[in-house]
Amino acid sequence: MRNSLVGLTNGQSLHHFLTQSLWQAQKLKNQRLSLTLQALKNRKIFVIINEIGDKKKGRSTDYIIPTS
Repeated sequence: MRNSLVGLTNGQSLHHFLTQSLWQAQKLKNQRLSLTLQALKNRKIFVIINEIGDKKKGRSTDYIIPTS
């Protein structure tokens, strides 16, 4: 997560918050899923992930086989 997305100029406090908090990841995931399903009320949705704006490093993409 970029610091600027959450209004921070220094990532140190965000790092400590994420790594030293007392929550349990699985409980958080379950709660997030429950709230999402509740909000959707059985409606079907499509999730589209767009990474066009993300900065890339290197010259290759993992797990992609070149096509000819």
